[in-house]
Amino acid sequence: MDWLGGLRGERRLRALFVLTATAFSMGGWGSAQAAKIPVRDFMSPYTISDVRISPTGRYLSVVAIDRSKRDRRMVDILDLRALLKTHKVKVLATLWMNVGELVFRSIWINPKRLLVEGAFQVGGFDEPFANGSIWTVDANGHDRAHLAGSSGDMPPSLFMQRIKGQSRYALFESVGAGTLAQETVRRANVYTGRSEPVMSAPAPNMQLWADPDGKIRLAFGLSLRNGHPRLFWRKPHSLKWESLKALLKGQDPFVGGLGPLVLTAHGRYFYGLAETNNARRTVGLYRVNPTNLKKQLIYANPRYDVTDNAPFEGGNVILNHARDRVVALRVMGKRPHLVVVDPHSRKAILLASVVRDFPRDFASIESTTHHGDRAIVKVWSDRDPGRYFLYESRPKPKLIYLFRADSKIPVHGLATMKPIAFKSVGGIRINGYLTLPPRVPAHDLPLIVEVHGGPYTIRDTWMWHPTVQLFANRGYAVLQVNYRGSGGYGARFQELGYRHWGSTMQTDVARGVEWAIRKGIANPKRICIYGGSYGGYAALMNAERYPGLYRCVVGYDGVYDLPMMFTRTEDIDRSVYGRYYLRSVLGRNQAELRAFSPVDQADHLRAPVLLLQGGRDQRAPVAGYREMAAAIRRHDTPLETLFEPNEGHGFFKTRHRVLAYRTILSFFRRYIGPGTVHAPTNHS
Repeated sequence: MDWLGGLRGERRLRALFVLTATAFSMGGWGSAQAAKIPVRDFMSPYTISDVRISPTGRYLSVVAIDRSKRDRRMVDILDLRALLKTHKVKVLATLWMNVGELVFRSIWINPKRLLVEGAFQVGGFDEPFANGSIWTVDANGHDRAHLAGSSGDMPPSLFMQRIKGQSRYALFESVGAGTLAQETVRRANVYTGRSEPVMSAPAPNMQLWADPDGKIRLAFGLSLRNGHPRLFWRKPHSLKWESLKALLKGQDPFVGGLGPLVLTAHGRYFYGLAETNNARRTVGLYRVNPTNLKKQLIYANPRYDVTDNAPFEGGNVILNHARDRVVALRVMGKRPHLVVVDPHSRKAILLASVVRDFPRDFASIESTTHHGDRAIVKVWSDRDPGRYFLYESRPKPKLIYLFRADSKIPVHGLATMKPIAFKSVGGIRINGYLTLPPRVPAHDLPLIVEVHGGPYTIRDTWMWHPTVQLFANRGYAVLQVNYRGSGGYGARFQELGYRHWGSTMQTDVARGVEWAIRKGIANPKRICIYGGSYGGYAALMNAERYPGLYRCVVGYDGVYDLPMMFTRTEDIDRSVYGRYYLRSVLGRNQAELRAFSPVDQADHLRAPVLLLQGGRDQRAPVAGYREMAAAIRRHDTPLETLFEPNEGHGFFKTRHRVLAYRTILSFFRRYIGPGTVHAPTNHS
């Protein structure tokens, strides 16, 4: 109570931020906006990310980028005491990643030892995936060890969790080669890398969970035979796995985030996400007793899902300091909002206070000390990729400004995302966002329709979108539509999109455009549609179904031939689960698949097209891109292309991303830019 009273008795934390920000103004906080922000500034990776505080609060670890070395990543360990005292950065140690390698996670294993996991990212639309390499290093840079990977003591592995009371050891999970390999958990010395196996999963394609004492208790995954979710439980002092399939009855395996989150002390209960039985079947948070299969609903929103987008600090599910209890949730509605699950949690109280003090932004706790007296807080918004603060509770609670995620992005003059909603076919309510160019009347504007990928489990959210801000900075309004099938709105809404790729999902996007025209926001003669991955598919398909609506079309690594997804994609059709997924969401009706394939409807195109493609794309085959280009040319529709042979699903290298978006902007300018009100379209 004294801590809570002290926090509420302080001057508002925002005021404290103002007092301290000038002392740490690394990167020109508060600089004026240039008329046009360079494309490179939007497309470059963040300068600073993944800021973590050590358990005693003595050190910071920061993932940084050296732009002079082809955006090579490094992990710096900083002396926090010196930073606060002198306002200067003192780097104690640097761990360089290999060229092209990312940092998947950095974790303080104990007060003086940092663990770093490596990652690769093949395409710009893909999430980074851990490559199994793990290094550890002392805060002073000494005693470096390569624990796992090609030359490590363990096979390629992932950090699983610390072990209570064992500061020199941790649990790691490793998976062998091949689809039938089973995950094995190993207990390893974080100084020497020596390890011993603890337990293997009961079946392939399953992940294991341990309780805070390091005892393996849960296994969850998808069947390689039919793609159905499976859940197993192991009682204390027993080696036998027991099925908990009754808990999964009626759950859609394609709804994102379903499954266990964390085990409580001694493994008596676990928290997990599952569909509720409300009208929308939204995903909620449950506390489950595995011995009697009773589950208690902790929280569910009637309109929006609870999702977990990060298995560590900074995600949507906030755990207590001991990491054995959920204390708060971040739920994405029109904007993110905080739900406090445990009103007595110091961590939840802190986060709620910070969120209140930044009403136009949102905040997350990235990491905390062991006692919770210090924390790294990240504040971000639709106009800001992020600012990092140090929270201190003693002698009085305060926030101290540390870094900006990207110093090149100006603070002022960026565009604001506004939530919108409209009715579509069948009376379905469709949500989305409209971003208007700053300081321009919201009337008769050129409009870019940006269609998100996925299409399932994914949705557009209120957050920093570099492409949206880039387009708005160039004077375009941007419309983002969460069409039926999008994630985040409940299983029922997502399932409305199954087997409707080329029909009602496209209608929803077109109805959004018509809404913008009706409101007088969009000039009906200056509208283009753009998207990547499924969004690239939708851009072409929408322009074919509604040929009079668009002046130009951009498809970026899109899927244009649906039957080809069953035979030519290198990361979907090669697994049993992938084939089950395709049959479920696309169906097997060849006539319908052809009708829903842009390559077979190219004769309906009236607007010029720009296609961008990576030559190493495993999700959207190059063959499909070539077929689509040939079909467009056959019907004499104007076509431009940009092909990067060494890029994957979405361009990843900064220079290629810059070239891609300069090309896209030039294309937009030609057809809906200044002076193009009466620009002709093909076949008009």
